[in-house]
Amino acid sequence: MYATIRRYGHVAGSSEDVARAGRDLATILCKAPGFVSYAVLGVEDGGCAAVSLFESRADLDEADRLVTQWTAEYLAGLLPDAPEITSGEVLAQRGI
Repeated sequence: MYATIRRYGHVAGSSEDVARAGRDLATILCKAPGFVSYAVLGVEDGGCAAVSLFESRADLDEADRLVTQWTAEYLAGLLPDAPEITSGEVLAQRGI
C-alpha cells in the first residue's frame, strides 16, 4: 500500500468549506483504481492535511496527478499556497 500526505499551511475559508471540498474530491478518488482511503484533517494552526491511500504505487501516482489537477482547477481560492507533500510506501498500518 502507498500513501501521499498533503499539508496545506493556509486555508482561505471555513472548516466547512474544507470539509465540502474533501467530500467532493473523495467522491472522485473512491472510483479510482486501487483506492483504499482518503481523509482530510483540520490542523490546529488553521491549515489542513489530506491523506490518500492506494494499493499500488502506480495507482497512487495516477491519483496524485488527479488531485493536483482537481485542486488547481477547483480549489485555488480555498488553498492558495502549494502544499508540502510526502509520499511513499506504507510500512505499517492497521485498521481502515
